[in-house]
Amino acid sequence: MPFLVFQASFIFLIGMMFFVFMICAMFSVDSLKKIAYDFGGINENETNNSYHESIRGFVIMVMLFFIAFFSSQCWFFEVIYRFYQYLEDRESSFAFNLEPEFSMP
Repeated sequence: MPFLVFQASFIFLIGMMFFVFMICAMFSVDSLKKIAYDFGGINENETNNSYHESIRGFVIMVMLFFIAFFSSQCWFFEVIYRFYQYLEDRESSFAFNLEPEFSMP
């Protein structure tokens, strides 16, 4: 159960990071330039057309990375949840009858 909580919180955080990045990409040019320079190494001193193409490519690559990472985390959550259900089912389906082995004559 703790693994499910941890994975669910991680999925929530990844979703929030994607949402914040999308807001930055839509409304704040300065923050997008700073993120592109810090993480993508895209320099603002390039020619204007090349710089805009680089920014667009950076935004698309980051969005694809977030989507792929989010999808893999959802898949991990499903695997953990199915394993949790399997263990819970196995735990409740044992019907041991131990009386013959441990009965006293």
